[in-house]
Amino acid sequence: MSAFGARFNAATGQHEWVARDSDEDSASGELSASFYGDMLNDTERNRQYEAAIAWAVRTAGPQAVVLDIGTGTGLLAMMAVRAGASRVFACEVFVPMARIARRVIHDNGMSDRITLLEQRSTDLTERSLPERADIIVSEVLDTELIGEGVLETMRHALQHLAKPNCIVVPARASIWVQPFQSPDLRLYQSLHKATIGSISLMPPEAASGIASTCRGPASMFELRLDDRPEPILTLAPPLCAIDFDFRTSAQYAETEQIHSREHQLALTQRGTVDGLVAWWAVELAPGITLSTAPKWINPQAAWRDHWMQLLHSLPQALPCAKGDTLDLTVRHDDYRVWFDLRRQGQAALPEDERPGCTCLAHSVLCRPRIRLLSTAGYVQQYEKAIASVVTDCLPPVNVFCAGHWPIGLAACALPKVVKVFVVELSPNSQHYLRDVLPSTSPQGRKIDLVGADLTGVTAPINVVFAEPFFPAVRLPWEHACVFWTLCESLRPRLARDACIIPRRGVLRIMLVQFEHMHTLRCAPSEVSGFNLQSFQEACHASPADFDVAYLSFEYAFTRLSDPLSLQTLDFATTPSSSTVQLDVPLMRTGSINGVAVWMDYDLGPSNKLDGGPDSYQALYQGVQILRSPLDVAAGDSIRMAVRLDVPTADLSIEFERPAPRSL
Repeated sequence: MSAFGARFNAATGQHEWVARDSDEDSASGELSASFYGDMLNDTERNRQYEAAIAWAVRTAGPQAVVLDIGTGTGLLAMMAVRAGASRVFACEVFVPMARIARRVIHDNGMSDRITLLEQRSTDLTERSLPERADIIVSEVLDTELIGEGVLETMRHALQHLAKPNCIVVPARASIWVQPFQSPDLRLYQSLHKATIGSISLMPPEAASGIASTCRGPASMFELRLDDRPEPILTLAPPLCAIDFDFRTSAQYAETEQIHSREHQLALTQRGTVDGLVAWWAVELAPGITLSTAPKWINPQAAWRDHWMQLLHSLPQALPCAKGDTLDLTVRHDDYRVWFDLRRQGQAALPEDERPGCTCLAHSVLCRPRIRLLSTAGYVQQYEKAIASVVTDCLPPVNVFCAGHWPIGLAACALPKVVKVFVVELSPNSQHYLRDVLPSTSPQGRKIDLVGADLTGVTAPINVVFAEPFFPAVRLPWEHACVFWTLCESLRPRLARDACIIPRRGVLRIMLVQFEHMHTLRCAPSEVSGFNLQSFQEACHASPADFDVAYLSFEYAFTRLSDPLSLQTLDFATTPSSSTVQLDVPLMRTGSINGVAVWMDYDLGPSNKLDGGPDSYQALYQGVQILRSPLDVAAGDSIRMAVRLDVPTADLSIEFERPAPRSL
């Protein structure tokens, strides 16, 4: 049977759908790329859920019927059987995982007690189960708590699938907030420092001196606050903003209904309120809880990536004195929670007004991009690069901005430049460049939008200019491969003495031992005493995938080798694939469980951009997690073969066992 999967095409910079020969290959790839490993390796989650399930079964009695919603590998369903439940019905709509769950349940000898239903629980009716459930167990919780639809799920289950007085695990939940001051975190939301070539990316009203009322992106920002390199100043004690009781469906009778809660928040410290930090706590059973609170609230907080904290930013920072009181309105529907924090006495937003970008800039720039483009040193390197090249050009100068357009503003600011050609396919970005940006800066009118076929390039190109960064691309070397391929297609349109910025890119790697990140892709063979070998084998059936990570702060690691340069990509030449074999000296004893990969760029004389973990905080690197870690000792060397296939931007890394140390 054939299936469809995504494959990257460096010529277009897009991921394309291609047919695969086997749906097993597709399934193993999807499982490998999922974050089930992180959840299954979350020992606190597993321990607390099992304790709550055991309490629920004891309370309901030995004939208890359990409904497990979103069973995944079947772990919680098997916990219910081990606790003594007479029958368990387990729902799993993700077909590859449902197939694995069926095998895992069989491997653990529980097929006679667990019935697997490959459908959403909300598609079940009163006739779908032979009897209603005494206990409902679910773990459909995301970082925002209700984003995966737990309210709708529980409402439907209680109305159609549960007995009266059904025990629900988890039973209750609450969302907590705390006002904070952090100029660094504010850079993920505010555009006030996002200036490129003297052209501001701020909304037009803010650029004109009027306070911006744009509330930024519609969703809150997920991040692990315990990993932040800069201190976060909290300005008031934690406040329980809203709570939910999953045991009653009457509380949420209408799917589209908006629920509100009003609070007053008294500041206990002087400072500037940049926003709210939010997290949740759930009561799984009496005395059994789980929380995503940061470590300053819970010093014993477990490290996890599938649940983090949330950041709610304000349109404008609020300077406040100790003792000031702010008004807070909390609203939610079935899937989202949003906040309205304001000075005391100010009018609240209308009840039907939901957060979202009104200036358009946040719609075309994601938060990490806003943070990076607000980093003066990063932008200045590109401003220096384009200014140095254009200085030596005779006017008029035409620039082709390859990839994401913001860095092209550095060219717009130069007097000799008359046109900056940009390929932009996003309607929102097209509208921003045509209508919004020129109202902020007349120099923005130099941008000339052209089609993907480049037919709109009406003049010889003097400079090809890029970071390189392409919004449809994830991994650092993919950006470089797309840029290299694009430079080749532009060759007939280049002026005789055209320059390319960056001139070259260098693919670099470093062997590392992660403290936690490897668990994201680490498929365990055993969890809580249950055999998950079938799950592990399914995940390992596909090649190890790559992730992206901000290694400067996001994931703790130990360097086991120095950074090594693998291949230089000369963007003025025809793209070519390559294979490199090398022996990597190891500087520390440890266990290699990951490879960090990034691109450095040559922007001109004395202007080299370091894309590694020691560089700019908002630059991400690529990471490959090893299926089987390699134990090594300082002084050893390990042989590697690395191949970069430019047309597909595929990077493959193979290891040989470590060579013995020389005496």
